[in-house]
Amino acid sequence: MTLLATLGLGLLLGVKHACDSDHLVTVSTIVARERSAWRSLWIGLSWGVGHTLTLLLVGLVVLYVGFGILIAV
Repeated sequence: MTLLATLGLGLLLGVKHACDSDHLVTVSTIVARERSAWRSLWIGLSWGVGHTLTLLLVGLVVLYVGFGILIAV
């Protein structure tokens, strides 16, 4: 699998994960409490950046340690 295909697959799986009902309910509940659209945007972006940084950190640890990741489908 090429690097571009791997990145594309990661993006598609990330979008699928972000659209899971638990994420949609949680983010929409938090954002709906805010009266300001800018504050809502900030909360949504913070949520996304937090997830991204966590994935990046775990991915770097996996690469550093040399673990393989088995994907069970």
